[in-house]
Amino acid sequence: MGRPRYQQPSVLKTKGKRPRWYIRVMVDVIIDRGRTGRKEETIYLGFVDECGIQEAKKRRDDKLKTVNNTPFVIQSQVAFMDLAEAYRKTHIPGLKPSSRTGYAHCLDKYILPAFDGLRLFEVDASKVQQWVYAMEDEGLAKRTRQKALAILRSVFDMAEEYGYFQGRNPCKKTKLGNGGDIFDRRPLEPEEALRLLAALEGDEPLRTMLPFSPICEFPNSAASHGAPWMRPAMCSK
Repeated sequence: MGRPRYQQPSVLKTKGKRPRWYIRVMVDVIIDRGRTGRKEETIYLGFVDECGIQEAKKRRDDKLKTVNNTPFVIQSQVAFMDLAEAYRKTHIPGLKPSSRTGYAHCLDKYILPAFDGLRLFEVDASKVQQWVYAMEDEGLAKRTRQKALAILRSVFDMAEEYGYFQGRNPCKKTKLGNGGDIFDRRPLEPEEALRLLAALEGDEPLRTMLPFSPICEFPNSAASHGAPWMRPAMCSK
């Protein structure tokens, strides 16, 4: 967890046509397990023509209640992006080689675009549920949504284990929705492509097609070779 600290920075004023009051504070960023670093962050308190220096000082004191409250400082200050990068560096390398690419791909394609602008405490159960439903509306298969949710749950499990998160995992009891299993039009994930290759071992006609389109939609015979998650389609050469 964060180190004990007490900050009381001076209220400063920006330059320009419409100056603003602001303060500079040091906030925590995740480095790896059990370690946080510090970086400077600017907090704006309002425009000078809208509030005086005394009001700006009151706003500063309100902001500092969170900054100086060590038990809650990690969740209130650490960005989800920093947690995701720690997950990428410390958790994903410990997975099986066949899983690493798929986890990293899912993190970059589905999770970070949805949550990279938030801090840990802002990623709650409601936002996670909305994210899953949004993926369903986009036509992503239930299998894909399930995998993305499992990885996000794993990110918060790691955060709790490392001491960066307290409370209920926001992914718990999230509903996956119903649609998306029959017509899955997305390209194969890297991990699924590897599974398809393993399922088609010894089938020369289909294997000769793979170098031309390694992650595409395969014909009906793919399902008969142990790949039931492929939809009927023709593979482009």
